[in-house]
Formats: sequence, structure tokens, C-alpha cells
Amino acid sequence: MTAEALPDHQTAGGPQPCPRRRVVAAVLALLFLNGMLSFKEWWPTPGVLPDHRLAPEFVWLWLALLAAVGLAGPLSRRAVAGFTLVYMLLVVGRYADVTAPSLFGRPINLYWDGAQIPRFLWVSAQDLAWWQSGAALAAVLLLFWVLYRLLRLAMAVTAQEAVPYALRRPWVWGLTAAAVVLVTANYAGVQATWPVVSKPVIPTYWRQAKLLATAFSPRQLTEVLPPSTTLETALAAPPGAALGALAGRDLYLMPLESYGAIAYDHPERPGVWPRPGRNWRQTSPRPGARWSRPSFARPPLPGGRTWPICPCSPDWTCPTRCGTTSC
Repeated sequence: MTAEALPDHQTAGGPQPCPRRRVVAAVLALLFLNGMLSFKEWWPTPGVLPDHRLAPEFVWLWLALLAAVGLAGPLSRRAVAGFTLVYMLLVVGRYADVTAPSLFGRPINLYWDGAQIPRFLWVSAQDLAWWQSGAALAAVLLLFWVLYRLLRLAMAVTAQEAVPYALRRPWVWGLTAAAVVLVTANYAGVQATWPVVSKPVIPTYWRQAKLLATAFSPRQLTEVLPPSTTLETALAAPPGAALGALAGRDLYLMPLESYGAIAYDHPERPGVWPRPGRNWRQTSPRPGARWSRPSFARPPLPGGRTWPICPCSPDWTCPTRCGTTSC
């Protein structure tokens, strides 16, 4: 084994730790790597708490390390760094997937939030002195650097200590096979695995990638959205034609926040806001009564939350008896 394949704290001619310390280090490294993808939210703070469940992506990492070491031998430092960067990306995705619903009341959405997060950070920085903004940026960079170093150390210890041992022990292969079965069942939606397997991160990245691909693809947008909206058709009509049917009567407009996000994110809910092209249904049984429909409501900026508006309630808040379930 060359020095290139060893972790930073060892060299080929240096002293080797005792077997007990090597076992403890390998177990701690495995627990740390799994814990970085199985933590849960610490509501209502942006912090997280450890979770005892098995992380699906940790199992895929374990299989990848077994294959890499078994086929190519000890990993080089460059290979360890590559595994670490990929794993760190999964950790960041796990953190966003866990904390965003608690802080914002909904899962993160790169299409709707991607353009707003830089503006939110810029507006927040306006109230800080330059040194405070610099200190905050330095603290974030330091946090990412410490996270990378810890993940890299755990990855190197796992690749050097745990993987070679696992390749020589049949019982470890059996345990690995059982973990793969559990994770596969979890991906298939078996709820019995939820108490022992945490929510996977890769499907979150996959959904966001599909969302961005649809949003930036003209062909896919034409399949999702109609050629033109009712408002665009009315604006294209001659002056006075759109409002001519009012015959001078008053028209009250109520702004609807994030209608596009609601219609796009909830296509399975015909009773919420109908998507363009669907038939609007009269909800009031009394002739001449005002027409209303409850709905979800979302803020255009991250960091806030808009409660559902329900016209059937005296105080305009949803009492959960009208079909809106986001209260």
C-alpha cells in the first residue's frame, strides 16, 4: 500500500494504530457517514438532530466503495476526494429537503425559489455592515470546509479500514444484502421500512432536475401549459371588448398569489384551483350567491408563509372543514 492511498494522518512508514483503535475508528466513520444523510429537522430552528435510521444513499456509497476497492485496490487521495464531493452534495440536498418544509411550510422548489433566494440574500445583506456580511460569508465557507474535511476523513477511514475487512467476511456481505433489500423496498414505497430507513435524497434531486428540464424546454412547456391564458386573450382583444359585458357595473379584483405554482405543483387536486383548461364548478347551491373556492396560498419569497384563505370562514382562515388540508 502506497502513501498515496493512505489517509492524511498516516504514511507508509509511520506507526500503525492498534487493532482496537482501527475498529473503533471504522465504526465511528460508518456511523458518521450514515448520520450525515439520516438526520431529521429540529423544528422550528434551521438546525438538525441525529436519527438512528439507515440512510439509503449511505448503502449505495458502501456498495460503490466495495466495488472500487475490490476491483482497483486501495483508493487514491483523488478518488477519496471525488467520493467526498459527491457525498457532500447529497448531504446539502438532505439538509434542504429536511429543513425547507419546516421553515417555509413546503418543500424546496428550484424553479420557483431559485430566482428568489439570491434576491432574498441581497435584501437581507442591505441591513448589515460590510464586515458583518463578510463575517457571515466567512462563517458559511468555514462550515462547508469543516464539513468537507470531516467527510473526507470518514471516507478515507472507511475505504482503508472497513471495506477491506468487509471484503473478507461473508457475514458482512449478508448484512449488506439485507440493507440493500430494505433500501430497495423503501424506494418502492413500502411503509413498513420507514421506521428503519430514512427518506432518500436522490429522488429529490431527480424531481428538481425534471422540473428544471420541463421549465426550460419549450416543447415540454407546450405540453403542460395552454397556448395562451384567458387574460392574454382578453388583453389582445380590441379596447373595451374584454369589459364590455359589464355594462358599467363594478368589478372587484382579488389578487391570487402564486396561482401558477399552485396549479403546477398540485395537478392531482381538481378541488383546489383548476388548472388552465379545466371546467370551473359552481360551489354555492344558492342562486345569486357569491362564488368562492378555498385554496393553498404560497409566498413569493422564501422565509415567509401565507395561510390558506377560506371565504366560508368568518375570519377568512381555513377551519379545515372546507377541504383545504394545508392548515
